[in-house]
Amino acid sequence: MTTKNIYNEIFIPFSSRLQSSDFLDFFIKIFAYHGVFGRRQIIDQTRTTSYSEFERLKVTPLVFGLMPLQALSRDSISVPIKGAIATHLRCLGINDDQNIVSVIKEISDQFYQAKSDRRYKKSKYSISKVIQAHGQVYREMQLTQNNRCAICGLDFTTTNNNKNTQQTLDHCIPWNLIGDPSDGSNWQILCKQCNNAKSHYLSHFQFPEILNWVYADEMKNLTKAQPSTKTRYIVLSQKNSCEYPNCTQNRHNSELFVFVNQNAIAVVDHCKVYCQEHYQQFTSPNNLLS
Repeated sequence: MTTKNIYNEIFIPFSSRLQSSDFLDFFIKIFAYHGVFGRRQIIDQTRTTSYSEFERLKVTPLVFGLMPLQALSRDSISVPIKGAIATHLRCLGINDDQNIVSVIKEISDQFYQAKSDRRYKKSKYSISKVIQAHGQVYREMQLTQNNRCAICGLDFTTTNNNKNTQQTLDHCIPWNLIGDPSDGSNWQILCKQCNNAKSHYLSHFQFPEILNWVYADEMKNLTKAQPSTKTRYIVLSQKNSCEYPNCTQNRHNSELFVFVNQNAIAVVDHCKVYCQEHYQQFTSPNNLLS
């Protein structure tokens, strides 16, 4: 499906986007991949990489569009919810297939418990808790990411005590929707700066900054040709390798930096990504952005 077609479906009015079989199929696959049932399940056997930010945007309207009100208004997590989900789906004109009902049920339970102030409220894993309780999974993540931030490529073996360079645990799909599958299917390691910018969104395409919009509280930084933290995150997550001609450096083997085109406002469309070597050709060390 083309970008244009996806946008057309995402932004059409009313519930038509909830009824798209293509979107529903993606919804099940993405959440299964990130461990909605407790560990990763690969439904699409032809897929070799994780889902893109745009594919995540594609299913964003479905999360709360498919969740019935009863999922949030029940008095206890033990209250059965599958019947309410099936009824809600039928009202939307959607076949209440067991797979989609099961995924929505798991998401609803996690969301309820994440927002609850009662005794069954779940606690969110941190990087220290993963190291302590799931050391092997942590070491596998380190190896997969080459001990670097999964977004900007910051090398955790050479970082200083700057708080923005600290390792943090990021939940690929927001924690309040899936939680902490113990096999690490919903975890990645990010530096604190990237994790703070990512926040609780499912896709960076949800950020208003994706449309080059400038906010008053960011004016001071923008006049210094520095992108906002969210603009930086958007650019780095979209462009995972150095844009200098013929350079092969990427976030797996080099830290990446955001450079703003000369005389341009620091919005997404004016930002380029360079490895440290080529970034230094365009700016002095005093102007480093990450």
